[in-house]
Amino acid sequence: MKISFLLKSLIQGVFGDYRQKLTEAKVKKISSMAFLLFFITLSGFSMVSAGNAMAHSFWLNATEFLPDYSEKFGAKSIIYMGYGHHYPVHDFLQPDDLESYEHIMPGGEKNNLTSGNSGYLETSVKLPKPGLHIIAASLKPGFYTMSEENGRIKHSMEPKTGLKNVVKSVYHHRFAKALLVAGDSSGDGYKQVLGQKIEIIPQSDPTTLKTGDMLSIQVLLDGNPAKYFNVNATYAGFSSKDDYAFYTKTDSKGMAQVRIIHYGPWLIRVDDYIKAKDDMAEKCDFMHYTATLTFEVR
Repeated sequence: MKISFLLKSLIQGVFGDYRQKLTEAKVKKISSMAFLLFFITLSGFSMVSAGNAMAHSFWLNATEFLPDYSEKFGAKSIIYMGYGHHYPVHDFLQPDDLESYEHIMPGGEKNNLTSGNSGYLETSVKLPKPGLHIIAASLKPGFYTMSEENGRIKHSMEPKTGLKNVVKSVYHHRFAKALLVAGDSSGDGYKQVLGQKIEIIPQSDPTTLKTGDMLSIQVLLDGNPAKYFNVNATYAGFSSKDDYAFYTKTDSKGMAQVRIIHYGPWLIRVDDYIKAKDDMAEKCDFMHYTATLTFEVR
């Protein structure tokens, strides 16, 4: 089932204003029958799409999440960037799009990484120590603004400051982590908080999970529990579209449970729209924060 940005915004409590402005902009109306069908479907869905026509997702893929480890040669994997709406690959990025890119070794040592130059920014990463390695990255934040100009909708990658007839303006910031295990994993390094603006913290080692297990996660925003954020999860091969196999929300403590229903590479994505305040209110209507976590289930 596809949920467009407009309909998902309704769930998040911002649709009313958005629809009103679209009407004022003389954009094609959404029929009342479509709304009725949407609510009928919404009342009983178990598989969702968190597609957002205006906000690409960002995640980290790996050629090997669980590479064999050799005492002599160590291990290695190739990291390549996922960006867009279709997991595992969709759109391209440029090296300049990256805000940060680092490798956290077992024990906590951090090393900056330099991406490749192709569209997927592939990077060969050496894993010289056995255990859990975390690859973390973020994209430079930016704006997306829709405004009306001469009866047509104009799209721009800039804040709404100084623009007239603004329909919607969103500030976005995207973060990603991947968990790689060279050889065997031990300890609780998966719980390490890196300090990303928004971050997914597993409460158990995802790389030891089996099909049918539940994975408990906590989502942090500025180091505090991210209350009632959207949580979507899927695995490689589930869909070639913007569909996710699992959906829930975090609770008042930022906690959520994700059921692992298949083996192989997994993507967990969390996000929410926060109404802009203070200085940011002059630049945008909402701030959209997204975090992803990728790993492999044996």
